Amino acid sequence: MRKIRKDTWVPTPTFLYRNYLYRKLCVFLKKNSFFLEVGTGNGEFLKYIISYNYKGELIDNSDVVVNFLNSQKEKLKGITIKKGDILNYRTKRKYDVVFCFEVLEHIKNYDLAIKNISCLLKPGGLFFFSVPAHQREWSIRDEAQGHYRRFERKDLVDKLQTNHYKIVRILNYGFPFLTLVRMVTKKGKLIKLQKNNKTKATRTGLSSLHQEYNPKIKFIVSNPFLLFPLFKIMDLFLSFDLGFGYIFLAEKLR
Repeated sequence: MRKIRKDTWVPTPTFLYRNYLYRKLCVFLKKNSFFLEVGTGNGEFLKYIISYNYKGELIDNSDVVVNFLNSQKEKLKGITIKKGDILNYRTKRKYDVVFCFEVLEHIKNYDLAIKNISCLLKPGGLFFFSVPAHQREWSIRDEAQGHYRRFERKDLVDKLQTNHYKIVRILNYGFPFLTLVRMVTKKGKLIKLQKNNKTKATRTGLSSLHQEYNPKIKFIVSNPFLLFPLFKIMDLFLSFDLGFGYIFLAEKLR
């Protein structure tokens, strides 16, 4: 099993801002919601949800991720961990909410993934997901992380409406400060990219566990006291289509 050093893992500013926004949108979740998380990655958001006594299940098709999460089981009480693929995942249970953060870009047939998630949700259930925005932003980082695509707002809205969803919220994040950081790092400067001799599936499995920044600079890139004022300024631009990532919250109508 690949060992992950959580004591040295450095969350990127983008990772921290996304999680900050996820938490803000959690006000739309009903109490006692039973959830499914697809592609859990390193489990940071999952721990937040658990702290509010939500119960649920998670699936990930990466052995590395599943093994890592099983090693964290003592922190994931009330959660069932499964190895599975959302393209063919079946269960008799219907969920109140499906979380799917930074996953759809890793799936070649993402249309089928959205359709199957719709089948797993109760009427009135929420599909809460994030994806990278704008194909024009494609870079060596997308290739290194095992992406198939980046997404456009209209395409996602059309896809969701076709599958009988009502859009609750769309946030387009990153502008202006994280956009500047991305301009510096999009070609691999200052960060450590995964080696490209790995298969796309392997790069996908490791993407959420991969250490990008040197732990020696953690104080700079992961310091909440430095970042929070910038987060509040970036919040002012979430309704504009200027950023490099989308967060969607959609309600299943039937």
